[in-house]
Order: sequence, then structure tokens, then C-alpha cells
Amino acid sequence: MTCFANGTARAALRVTVQDQHGNPLTGQKVTLTAKDSGIMLSAASVTTGKDGTATFTASSTLAAAQAVSATLGNSSRTATVTFIADASTAQVSDLKVTTDNVLANGTARAALRVTVQDQHGNPLADQKVALTAKD
Repeated sequence: MTCFANGTARAALRVTVQDQHGNPLTGQKVTLTAKDSGIMLSAASVTTGKDGTATFTASSTLAAAQAVSATLGNSSRTATVTFIADASTAQVSDLKVTTDNVLANGTARAALRVTVQDQHGNPLADQKVALTAKD
């Protein structure tokens, strides 16, 4: 599952609890945890309904694969949600000269490195950046 790492987009997750015969179990309190402190869960626990399922959401501002676990007694399952940088909030966060003091001969070139990140500091690849120069 993929979701934007903007703190407001939410990944919807569902946990299913069944007995050893595959029958849904109602009223089971399932504890939810996230391995990384950068992920926010909509609840610390959920209770299963008549169909043996319960839903919750996860959000994050950190672009990374995040593990979310659901635990009931000695049974635990983990799912991974991949949060990706939000290109809609792209901004130039750094501009560095990497090759300077070049000969002014019309062929030698200075080199620059531009870093683009989203509003939460997550790096964004493949962003088109326009550079301008003044005399």
C-alpha cells in the first residue's frame, strides 16, 4: 500500500480475526503498534465487528516503508505501508556550486547541485528545476 507522506493522507488498514476453523470472531480487542515513531495510527487498539474485522488508518510525514503490527494475545501480523514524498509541495531546499572558478572561455562550465524536497523534508527525485542567471 502506498500513501503520501504529508501527515494528512491516510492509509486504510483492516485486521481480520478468525478462530482455527476460519470463523470470524466478534468483539476481539486488537492492539495496534508502529515500529517507527514517525507514523501516526488512528487508534491504539480496535475491536472486531460481526464479520471479525476492524479498520484503522495510518499517516506519516516521513517518506519510508513503515511497519504496522496488529496483535491479539500471542498472535501478531505485520503489514507495510510505503509513504512517499508529496511532489505537490516540492520546493528547492538547497543550491550548491560544485564546480567553481572555471575559465571564462565559452566552453568551460560551472556545476551546480539542486536539492528538492517536499514540505516535510523528504527528498524528491526527477523534479524539473528551472535555473536562471543574472550578469
